[in-house]
Amino acid sequence: MLEEVFTGCWGFRSSFRSTHGDVSTSMILTPGSVIDFLLANQNAREHCYIDWAKAKRMLKNIRIKTRHNREFKIIGLSDKPCKQLFFSLKVKNSDGSYDGGQTTEITVYKYFSKHRNIELTYSAYMHCLDVGKPKQPNYLPLEFGRLWETTVMMMIPSLLLLAFQLRNNSPKLMVRSLRHPKLKVGNSEDCFPHNGQWNFNYKVSPIAALKFQLYGLFWWSSGITNSCLWISFFYNLDNVLHSKRYSLF
Repeated sequence: MLEEVFTGCWGFRSSFRSTHGDVSTSMILTPGSVIDFLLANQNAREHCYIDWAKAKRMLKNIRIKTRHNREFKIIGLSDKPCKQLFFSLKVKNSDGSYDGGQTTEITVYKYFSKHRNIELTYSAYMHCLDVGKPKQPNYLPLEFGRLWETTVMMMIPSLLLLAFQLRNNSPKLMVRSLRHPKLKVGNSEDCFPHNGQWNFNYKVSPIAALKFQLYGLFWWSSGITNSCLWISFFYNLDNVLHSKRYSLF
């Protein structure tokens, strides 16, 4: 469910290929300040009515631009307001270097007002944006952040300069569906594939059993031993072929 500050683009995402016809939905944020985004998202009239637990979930992974034209990705919010949030600031030596490694504790509000000469207004009593890393937080006042336009929105002016024409309606494609192959099995019975597979169960006629008959002609004058060997050979061969035994002459 998309709320008022979101715009859902159904269908094509960011590609101009006619075959890229997935049904994904791209979320495009309305450009503006972060505080205006939170007020519109929660239908709040004043800053004091903002639910910060919900705001933390909504702002996560959203890209913003700051006043000095740097881009960041929000990973969360600070636990304390800007005037009560302390961090360690490196202190310069007399020669202007940081070789001594000395630090001092200072609030985010005092850092921007004293070291950056930036007076904060409403964000002094609000939570700060965390745009750093999980183990190395980097805090910015809330009024510094401005929602960054998505890649799709930034591409449109450039594409218009390159003579691209963007149409609201979806492209139409002429396609032709081919029939699946057909096989003749068994007694000229048609066999069709089901779910992309062929099923030949009960489709093939059984092969008729082969019958063998063995006949042997022996001359006893060749010796009883040789005749017995030949009789044994035919008897074993007859068992292998599973044929009916006949009398031997």
